[in-house]
Amino acid sequence: MLDVIDIHAYRGDSYILQGLSLRLEPQQVVGVVGRNGVGKTTLVRSIMGLTPVRTGQILLGSEDITRIPPHRIARKGVGIVPQGRQIFSDLTARENLQVASRPRRKEDESYEPWTLDRALSVFPQLRERLGTRGGKLSGGEQQFLAVARCLQGNPKLMLMDEPTEGLAPLLRQRLGKLIHQLKNDGLSILLVEQNLDFVLNFADYVYIMQKGRIVHESLPQELADNVQLRAHYLGI
Repeated sequence: MLDVIDIHAYRGDSYILQGLSLRLEPQQVVGVVGRNGVGKTTLVRSIMGLTPVRTGQILLGSEDITRIPPHRIARKGVGIVPQGRQIFSDLTARENLQVASRPRRKEDESYEPWTLDRALSVFPQLRERLGTRGGKLSGGEQQFLAVARCLQGNPKLMLMDEPTEGLAPLLRQRLGKLIHQLKNDGLSILLVEQNLDFVLNFADYVYIMQKGRIVHESLPQELADNVQLRAHYLGI
C-alpha cells in the first residue's frame, strides 16, 4: 500500500527527515509516535507532496509518488486529516464537505462510496450542524468534520496528523472506534500521534520517531510492555 524508503526532507535550512523508512500494508492502521519536533508532521506533508523530498522514494502500491503535486496524489486515493483540523471557518459544515467531494475511482468500485449521506450516518452530530459555519463548531465537531471531509474524497489511504489533539477522553474513544470501523471498511490509515495510549489501542503496528528517523518498530503490545524503551524515547 505505502512504502516510504530512506526519505530526506528539509524545512527551510532545517534538516528534518534524515533517512526515514516505513511501510503500511493494505487495510492496516500504522501508528507513528514521537515527541514534539521530531518531524512527524513533516512526514505526513512529505507523503502528501506538500513538503518536497530531497532524496529517497515514496511508493503508493507500485507507483512512485515522490515528486508529484499534492492534487495528483489526492486523485490517486490519498486523503489527509491535517493537524489543527484546518477546516474552512467561513464555510458551513455542508460546504466544507461538498468542497472536498470527489467521485470514487474506478479501481475502488468494490468499496461503498463516501457520499454525504454516508458521512452523516457515521457522524450524526454533524447532521444538525450542516448550516453552521466551521468556525462556530466546537473543537470536537471540527475534528469530526475534518475526518468526514477527508472521507468525501473517497481515499484508500488516510493520513491522520494528531487527530486526538484537544479532544476530551470520550471523543477520543469515539474517534478510535471510527478508525477501527474505517479499517474494517477497507481503508488503510497512517496515524501520526503524540498520544501513545491511543496508538497502542488502535494501531496494528507502531513506529517511534526521533530526530527525523525511525528508532523503533514493533507490534503495539511489545512497545506497551517495554517500559525502558518508552521512557527513553517518549518520556513515558
